[in-house]
Amino acid sequence: MDKFVTQQGFTSLTIDLEIIQRPLQFLSDFFYEYPSPDAHKAIARMIEAMIKGKNRKKIFSQAANITYFYEKMVMLAEVCWLIHSQEPARSYIITEEVSKDQQKLFEPCLFAPIDLHCKAWDYFPRYLKIKELLCPYRVLWKFFKYMPLSKWKENLNIMLHNALSRNPISISNEDLNVYQLANLLHKLVDACNVIYVRELNSTSPDNNLIHNDQQHQTIQENQHTSFQA
Repeated sequence: MDKFVTQQGFTSLTIDLEIIQRPLQFLSDFFYEYPSPDAHKAIARMIEAMIKGKNRKKIFSQAANITYFYEKMVMLAEVCWLIHSQEPARSYIITEEVSKDQQKLFEPCLFAPIDLHCKAWDYFPRYLKIKELLCPYRVLWKFFKYMPLSKWKENLNIMLHNALSRNPISISNEDLNVYQLANLLHKLVDACNVIYVRELNSTSPDNNLIHNDQQHQTIQENQHTSFQA
């Protein structure tokens, strides 16, 4: 931790010390409140609120839920930046056997938590590509390659402002690529859910589909790359 805390941007984190010390535990708390199917719906509701006009009554009815979800997404972004900065390539990696037999990627133990709130299929990470499903930490790399943490927090704040505004935002807005941001947020939720399931909530942690790679496996795109907040 001492080496990490010297990195630029650490002091800009708003999460408390307990989360900083145990960032993976936050994923458990996040998905307890927002199982991944619900988190995807919340993102969709925020985007819908941004691009559609609303009357004052509708804004008032949505404000509390949207604002609370926004706060949780800011925390999730900070935790993901923290996890990526500390352990950029450590994960439960899918075994070679599974990567060659893609049908095994549909095994619920790879993406569905033990305490299901709905059908296992609803948890399938539809926004992830195969390589991202094999190693979900790739998504964290892409997420912060697209923009640094500080910019993500700024854009999430802009998204909140527009979601609570009476005036709809244009989907062709040059300053805010709504669909691209939404897609990346959906990918982040799916990736975090997969990390959570495999590292904290696996239905079969010692099965032959995944193994805990204790060494820092190098992700091709992520060689010698670090991210600032």
